[in-house]
Amino acid sequence: MRIGYQSGQSGDAKYILCHETWRSNVTLASALQQVSTFSEAHPQELIVLDFHRFNSMNKDAFDLAGLIQTLKQQLGTRLLPPSARSWTLGEISQRCCGASRPQSRP
Repeated sequence: MRIGYQSGQSGDAKYILCHETWRSNVTLASALQQVSTFSEAHPQELIVLDFHRFNSMNKDAFDLAGLIQTLKQQLGTRLLPPSARSWTLGEISQRCCGASRPQSRP
């Protein structure tokens, strides 16, 4: 996800999805709410979000601390802890998605 920061905005409008300088009408909060809804409906699915290209949409510096706070507020316990950096995909699946995850077929 490419995140645009709009320092003059408040609340959900502060962070939007963007592509370089193109601004979408989709706020990060809205996108994360969709992820949360999907996650609740499919608790055994592992969801990976890739954030890159943090763009300030004006001359102010990108507020990374604010972005992290937004992610924590929106996703809460769905986020992996920092210690998960060393976990394998199998460990993540077992610890977070439940041991009863269906086996894939060959």
